[in-house]
Amino acid sequence: MSIKERLRQVIDVKGLTIKELSELCAIPYRSLQNYLRGEREPNADALVTLRTHLGISIDWLLTGNGSMFLDEKKIDVQQASNSSFSHSDLTLLELLNQLDPDVRRDLMRGAEDKQRMIEMEKKIEELSSKIAENKKTG
Repeated sequence: MSIKERLRQVIDVKGLTIKELSELCAIPYRSLQNYLRGEREPNADALVTLRTHLGISIDWLLTGNGSMFLDEKKIDVQQASNSSFSHSDLTLLELLNQLDPDVRRDLMRGAEDKQRMIEMEKKIEELSSKIAENKKTG
């Protein structure tokens, strides 16, 4: 299996699209496409970024040797000590990671849609307030 195939496997396991991975890791979409097509291999910075954001083993990504993911217990301890996640946040993340990638993707899209709706409702409220003020003063 090649680097491009292993990277595709990680994306599938994590339930991400190329766009989502690009946003998560701040790696240009075009670069990710090139990696996945085998036109180019990730440079050292990209490898470290993928490791940091996805928890994957660079050794595994490059060679296929070892586990796909870093030791999860070490990551959990490190993340818990360096983060402000609540217990419920960590529990939710654990549950999400157990879901099928397609289900995770659907949940993510649903959450994004809900967030957009909330933002739209806030904008509508702000505009309604401005209209009401303008009617009073003008």
